[in-house]
Amino acid sequence: MDAPFPPSGAIREAIMAIGKGIFCQGFRALPAVGVLMLAALLTAGCADSLDQTRDLHAPLSNMVRVAMQMQKQGDEEGAAEFYRRALQENPDDVMARKGLAEIFVAHKDYVSAAGQYHALVQLRPGISEFRCAYGGVLLRLNRPSEARTQYEAALGENPGDLKARDGLGVALDYMGRHRAAREQYKKVLDRKADDYAALSNLAHSYVLSGLYRDAIRILEPVYRKPAAPAALRANLAEAYVLAGMDVDAERVAAMDMPPDEVKRNIAFYRAERLKLLPPTEAFYADLGSFGTPALAKRRAARLHRRFAHAAGKLDFEVVPMVAKEGGTPTFFVRVRGFANASDAAAFCGTLMKQDVFCKVGS
Repeated sequence: MDAPFPPSGAIREAIMAIGKGIFCQGFRALPAVGVLMLAALLTAGCADSLDQTRDLHAPLSNMVRVAMQMQKQGDEEGAAEFYRRALQENPDDVMARKGLAEIFVAHKDYVSAAGQYHALVQLRPGISEFRCAYGGVLLRLNRPSEARTQYEAALGENPGDLKARDGLGVALDYMGRHRAAREQYKKVLDRKADDYAALSNLAHSYVLSGLYRDAIRILEPVYRKPAAPAALRANLAEAYVLAGMDVDAERVAAMDMPPDEVKRNIAFYRAERLKLLPPTEAFYADLGSFGTPALAKRRAARLHRRFAHAAGKLDFEVVPMVAKEGGTPTFFVRVRGFANASDAAAFCGTLMKQDVFCKVGS
């Protein structure tokens, strides 16, 4: 079994906060050591550029023109002042609110940004781009239920909007509805198989459910492709560590990070892995290693049936391990759930009397 201990409660929230994927367009950032952080949120719209709000058939005011030019040149403080002046003259100025919201997001003032996007979706409820951007800000504020409403409304306007559907998946993941979230990501991938945002989010959703091998299965075929972003490889490295494949995690992380940063990030993921282990997991028993997961699973099933009387409520699982960097994984049949070393030793003693290999570990 790939995930005998799916994360729950605070642990699930902690793993999620390591960095969930797309809020419209931005991949999650790599984790800073000791800090739970989310990805930088881009305010670009869902299906189309927000600049296409020009179809509102309203000429830009002079102040908005000046503000947009200043914003383009990097003078966001000056641009914000001109956007505010434009709104004082006309509170319904959509382009002024859009520009001001973008500046608030750039400065991580998500409360103020949410206020502007709330006004925008009231002024122009049929523009899915505004709803998508609003949904991303709401996720930043840990308001996933409201974000879900915005993404669903965006999809109501444009059912084919893949980025809005991906955002809906993120909102569902935040709400703990991981299976429903994965259905949304899969719908995106059905339409666009190389959507790296959806691939990354789908894999991370499996991680949130404790299904690390499923996450690895999704990301391994694509992480070396030229278009694959660093954040996708960060998700793969995370899944590797949580699955106990630290050497592979270090190899993948080294593709985007210097050695010192690799060590810090892997140490961070290892700390998360330790939090996932229940107290009874200090001791285990290895019952042999195999070249493929299928062989190991069949062996685990046979041994579990044969020694059910001794196993009781113990968990039989298959654990992939790599001996050296880039090496082929070996799959161990491992039994967990012993209260102490004596119980593990007694269990091994029973199996060894029947000529079954058994070694206690911790």
